[in-house]
Amino acid sequence: MLYGQLMGRIRRFGMPELDGWFPIGEGGELVVKTQGVLEFAVNHNKPGDNSGSFQIEVTVVSSNWSLD
Repeated sequence: MLYGQLMGRIRRFGMPELDGWFPIGEGGELVVKTQGVLEFAVNHNKPGDNSGSFQIEVTVVSSNWSLD
């Protein structure tokens, strides 16, 4: 994974902090087949020298599961 790259994951209960991350590029589509919390992060470990920004748009097309 590239340094400074935007990453995402679907976090599930009990999931270790570093598991499940995937790179996010410009454009694209992700189909998720599991419940969880959508999280974003940047592959970077020196926040004091940051500049720039990311714009993220999330669209939920359909959801057939419940929180029961």
